[in-house]
Amino acid sequence: MLIPGLLQCEAYMRAVFSTVPRNAGRIDELIAARCARQANTILREENPVALSAIIGEMALRRGPRDIVKGQLGHLVDMGHRPHVKIRLVLAESEGIHVGLSGSFNIATMPDGRRFGHMDDQLTGHPVTSHSDLGHLELAWEEIDALALPVVQSRDVILRMLDEHK
Repeated sequence: MLIPGLLQCEAYMRAVFSTVPRNAGRIDELIAARCARQANTILREENPVALSAIIGEMALRRGPRDIVKGQLGHLVDMGHRPHVKIRLVLAESEGIHVGLSGSFNIATMPDGRRFGHMDDQLTGHPVTSHSDLGHLELAWEEIDALALPVVQSRDVILRMLDEHK
């Protein structure tokens, strides 16, 4: 439903954080924390974290036109990094699928251990049980099967960016 936090530009972050009443008065703090996470993972110069994100096309259309345009440009820039793979699930062609039930992350640690994280409106929560992680991995596989390849996804984002000129 939204662009993943590690791929959000600051204006998009501000728009997203501003929609949650409990964030009032804390938006700059939340943006700083998210920017720090980006800097410490996918934006760091040495050994950046590999990120493979699958985003629903509708997430690319949500928000004020100027913010969406900036976010689309940011996705194109981020997608040029060799360790960042951005793929899209096109809304018109895929209908209802498991990815619509909520955002989640699966991380593989250097030692091979895997962890999950589910987002919700309050805080999100870690997923560490073997069975729950297995469920997330199956959901990822189903979503992965629906997603366009990286190059085609980038082409869609570029076409959408052209629509905003």
